[in-house]
Amino acid sequence: MVEAASRNHPLSECAAEVREHDPDRYLAALFAPAAAREALFALYAFDHEIAKVRHIVREPLAGMVRLQWWRDALDAIEAGEPRAQPVVAALHADWAQLKRLRPRLDAAIDAREIELSADPPADLATLEQRLEAGCGEIARAAVDLLDGHEEAAQAAARHVGLAL
Repeated sequence: MVEAASRNHPLSECAAEVREHDPDRYLAALFAPAAAREALFALYAFDHEIAKVRHIVREPLAGMVRLQWWRDALDAIEAGEPRAQPVVAALHADWAQLKRLRPRLDAAIDAREIELSADPPADLATLEQRLEAGCGEIARAAVDLLDGHEEAAQAAARHVGLAL
């Protein structure tokens, strides 16, 4: 029965990527309002793309180049000229919802760039700062996307970001 439903309603490329690489956020996104679901999948797929950079490069400079590519891709989306890449296409398709989150997306890229450093965090506070900046920005972006402006929702996003 599930297979038949999947054939009738195929997953978007971003949803499939999130389901494969981040099943917890995939399942959570299924409970989001339908109007926000694909934007969440695009957001989470973007996070996966920038997070994996440090795992696939050997030199920090190569990682910086890849992260700069994502900054430039966001600029191209804003200019209405998205690059031919599935996650970029999904971000562009949902840009009306996501453009207000651009500062969070940029901050997440910046945080991933710091992760390329071979230097471990000096203390627990620095570690929490790094985690908040990376995963935390994406968690807060998801809450913002769902109009969770309440203090409790933002606090929860902080904790989710630390946990992720």
